[in-house]
Amino acid sequence: MDTQLILAAFWFLFGIMSYRIVSYLMGYGRSVLIIQQTVVGMLLMLKYYDKVFQSEKEKILEKIKEDLPNATASHKLVDLSLEAWRFQSVRAIKNYLPQRLQHLADFKSWDEAMRYLHKIEKGLRNG
Repeated sequence: MDTQLILAAFWFLFGIMSYRIVSYLMGYGRSVLIIQQTVVGMLLMLKYYDKVFQSEKEKILEKIKEDLPNATASHKLVDLSLEAWRFQSVRAIKNYLPQRLQHLADFKSWDEAMRYLHKIEKGLRNG
């Protein structure tokens, strides 16, 4: 009788521990999927806005020349603004992620982020 009680208690405790481990892993897996989808969505949005800015860049430069005819460094200033925006965008994505999930966004620059996005997009098309 005593061994059956001990065995039942053992299985009870083993079940509790198993439940906790499985629920933790499932929660972690769900978090990983949500974060990965969010990062890809943010990168897609930023890529779109970057393309819009690139296509409107000439119009912006023409407007600057109309407003300030003596401006000489406007092209460099627009390019610098774009690079600063790209840097801050990537940095904001990295800062958005929880510390334990930052490995999911394994990029440090705009070019690395676009390669990461291209790899994900290519996998979605082929998969």
